Amino acid sequence: MGYNPANPTNYAPQTLDEIKRGDKTVFDHSLLVEMRNGNISKNHIIYEILDNVTDILLTEAYNTFSEFMEDLKTDKQSISNSNNIVRQVYEGFKSGRKQRWILIDPDEYLRCIQQYSYMKPQSGAYDDYWVPRIMEWVANAKDNVAQLAANSYLCNGPTLKRYEGNSNNQNLHALLWYNLTGDEKIPYRPGECTDSSEAEKVFFKEHWGAFFRYIGSNYAEAYETDSALDGLFNIVAAFDKNYTDPKKLFVTLDRLKNMCHSRGGFAHIFMKGGNEASKMISNS
Repeated sequence: MGYNPANPTNYAPQTLDEIKRGDKTVFDHSLLVEMRNGNISKNHIIYEILDNVTDILLTEAYNTFSEFMEDLKTDKQSISNSNNIVRQVYEGFKSGRKQRWILIDPDEYLRCIQQYSYMKPQSGAYDDYWVPRIMEWVANAKDNVAQLAANSYLCNGPTLKRYEGNSNNQNLHALLWYNLTGDEKIPYRPGECTDSSEAEKVFFKEHWGAFFRYIGSNYAEAYETDSALDGLFNIVAAFDKNYTDPKKLFVTLDRLKNMCHSRGGFAHIFMKGGNEASKMISNS
């Protein structure tokens, strides 16, 4: 059985091997459940790929991270829920509401490194000031990651491959839009979604292309929606695992900064000034 995000159940070992070999795959909630329930051998390569996720499987952080992943599911039932992040992003697009990225001030972030990093002594006064700021930064970073993921799904489909189909040969990208809109003209059925089809051109004009322009109206870099999300989800898992330890949270936050910086375009979802600000902090 092939990997089918619209019906993500019963992950067999060969299916996970397919995920491992894929160049752009998306970690989802149902895979976490399979790991949690012990349906996947502890020796499987998936535990090496998703190291931070592995750490939370037996902790109370599991429920928090599960909720985050659940709100990004793209099957028909999940997408109808008002809490679903993909649904919320779509509704914002339809209403013309600009996307909001809540960003960290780089100068304040640098002060936090200088005054509160794991290299400095613990201080009650610094705790009172920096712990609430770190918690706020982390919450906003999680929201930004979720919004980026929803953008990615709507631009490129739930596997980040626009022309990938499910086991019924339905195009997953078009099927997602059909489940959101109910528009019968969307070419999600077998053989309908091709570069040259008239239905695909209409889909591009009325839905996909319009959304693509919409997300670029605020940040041009938001067009970067085809990079693998697994690493970002892994960071969110580490946030939830370390939520009671502000020092570890800040170290995890810095890992997110470094990951966004190293990818060459994602820093804008994290920090004011984007890559240049991240570079300034790294050099300092």
